[in-house]
Amino acid sequence: MLEELEIRNLGPIRSAVLTPAPGMTAITGETGAGKSMLLNAIRLISGAAADANRVSSGADAAWAQGVFMAGPQTAAAAIAAEAGVEPEDGELFLARSVPASGRSRATANGRSVPRSVLGRITDELVTVHGQADQLRIASAARQREFLDAVAGDQAELASYRQAWEALVAMDERLEKLASQESSIRQQADYLRESIERINRVDPQPGEDEDLKIRRCRIENAAEIAQGVGGALGALDASAVDGDPDALGASDLITRAVQHLRAIHVEGPFSDLADRLESIGADLSDVVFSLSRQIDMEE
Repeated sequence: MLEELEIRNLGPIRSAVLTPAPGMTAITGETGAGKSMLLNAIRLISGAAADANRVSSGADAAWAQGVFMAGPQTAAAAIAAEAGVEPEDGELFLARSVPASGRSRATANGRSVPRSVLGRITDELVTVHGQADQLRIASAARQREFLDAVAGDQAELASYRQAWEALVAMDERLEKLASQESSIRQQADYLRESIERINRVDPQPGEDEDLKIRRCRIENAAEIAQGVGGALGALDASAVDGDPDALGASDLITRAVQHLRAIHVEGPFSDLADRLESIGADLSDVVFSLSRQIDMEE
């Protein structure tokens, strides 16, 4: 039951407090006196959409509050409790503030709540009758409640609700399984594609190490070319582009052998020449290997 309705800055009403008497209360007055604003105020605290155009001229915001009786065992009190609001001495203070610009604010016993909560609470407390409709009866949920209340089929209703909850749970389970199946199929498709790509590549044992080596050589190609070129130039100047008159280690060894062979005196000179020729042969192998390295880098 509505115990009190307070309004501020709503249309022509600057400030008003309405305290309905027990029984029926009829509000009358001339056109434009503000009768419709009382209904608008009730609709505001019932969670209806706010209209900033209804804020009184020059005011910052319109405000309405309804005080309702709601015992601890009532549906309204239960809905309020779900939103974290407890009635004070069996009363619920439902309020709505509508600024001239910006979003409206809904409160229940001073606690901010979504306006939909006000709507759910007042559904249990307020019935708005229009000229051609009755909002509560127009609700399909209400119609079912009325039918069940008149039919007196509580046992059947409990059985139905239990079956319905089981069906909903089964649907949720089925949806979850379908989602899992889809995920598994996607994973299987990915694995098949991965296997096909791997088979096309046809990897061989140890190939990964060879690829690492090739990658390392490519990343360090400039350093390798510089080092090999320098070593090759030092050993055999003719093997690289450079000074044609420059002599490498091979050339120097050849000259040394020639000088030793020119000595026709008994002594170790012939053996030393042989040893140098052996060193020269080894150097030739090294020069050949280095030349191949340069060809590989190119």
